[in-house]
Amino acid sequence: LRPRVERAEPAAIARRRAAHRELRAFDGALGKALHRLTRTRVDEAILRDVIGAVRGELAAGSVVLDAIALEAPAPGPDVEVFRSDLQLVLKNVVRNAILAVDRAPPPRRVRILVTTELEPTGEEIVLVRVFDTSPELLDLEELRGRGVDRGLGLVMAALARYHGALDVEGGDGGYTKAVVLRFFRAFSDEEPRESETPAW
Repeated sequence: LRPRVERAEPAAIARRRAAHRELRAFDGALGKALHRLTRTRVDEAILRDVIGAVRGELAAGSVVLDAIALEAPAPGPDVEVFRSDLQLVLKNVVRNAILAVDRAPPPRRVRILVTTELEPTGEEIVLVRVFDTSPELLDLEELRGRGVDRGLGLVMAALARYHGALDVEGGDGGYTKAVVLRFFRAFSDEEPRESETPAW
């Protein structure tokens, strides 16, 4: 004997299809919202917020800088990093630079430079360089070996979550060195990549 198959009423089938359409639409909207949440613009505004937060954390008047320079394109490039995580990374690097120049003889200067570079793969990289005038040397291997409960160790852990990287370069223009943060650039669907822009 074959089991009896109950056939759904046409009205029930229509309700089920409508519910599935609503679920798919909601899922798409939720995905877009989450996608926007992970996008953060690396511009002068976020850099000013970071500097203000770091200065607020340090005792008032305890660290005196001769200059702090910000250079970022307008509009800044986007990266797929939660804003709070990007601020955590930037605050740690900027704080370390400010404290390093505070221990050094004048001039005590810090410079933050945001640029983009095109990789041979066609991907664009956002580079945030934090220059300082401190003669203290930074060893990249030492930084990578630090525990995640301290300073740049937290930076390394946060960068790993977003496939970012940290490097140390020599300075220029009177700056002795730069800590370099690297992130993949994020593009909107409407924004052309540099590699896709016509050459004419």
